[in-house]
Amino acid sequence: MKRILSIFTFVSLAVVSFAQAPNKMTYQSVVQDGADALVVNSTIGLQISFYKDSITSTPVYVETFTPTTNTNGLVSVHL
Repeated sequence: MKRILSIFTFVSLAVVSFAQAPNKMTYQSVVQDGADALVVNSTIGLQISFYKDSITSTPVYVETFTPTTNTNGLVSVHL
């Protein structure tokens, strides 16, 4: 019984050690217009930039998206 438990523990640890998180990041936001009204079911322009040191430095990564908001004004993109 002790040997079976040891084998089961070893196999379980081996399986768990190979699990990895996906290499992506998710960004979600609620979009509002200038009058603070939700922008619903609309295509918007979105640019995401990553800076190394400060916002005044040159961005190291820039990507643009054209996602569509849902009925709650929520937009979600995957980087």
